[in-house]
Amino acid sequence: VKKYEYALVSDIAEVKAMSGQELLDALANRADSVVVVDVRKAEEFAAGHIDGAINVTLEDIQADANVLEQYKDKEVILYCNSGNRSGQAGDILVANGYSVVYNADGVKKIQLRPSNRIRTNSAQNKQAYYCKNY
Repeated sequence: VKKYEYALVSDIAEVKAMSGQELLDALANRADSVVVVDVRKAEEFAAGHIDGAINVTLEDIQADANVLEQYKDKEVILYCNSGNRSGQAGDILVANGYSVVYNADGVKKIQLRPSNRIRTNSAQNKQAYYCKNY
């Protein structure tokens, strides 16, 4: 007798897309239930990142998907420059049991404005910036 297991397609976790504005809304309205992860290299993160984000590189996630284990019960919002590395990281997390994972717009798509929340370390401007959806 063969046994088969079935799962509804709606029950299977997948990486969801998220705009820059949706990311800001999540930070503003659900900060306790989300974690924002910048998967770029440390030097890219140091040059400028979304305020409140943590830096866990794609390479770290590839080496150990449990590196974010303490955030498994939260919505995990990933971003990078273009969405490529964060998409790869999201696929790894979903494959390892994370159920709510978002791939947010890359920082290259987000314009820096004084009212926006991207923190930069440039010599010209050391203010906090929020990211704004183009």
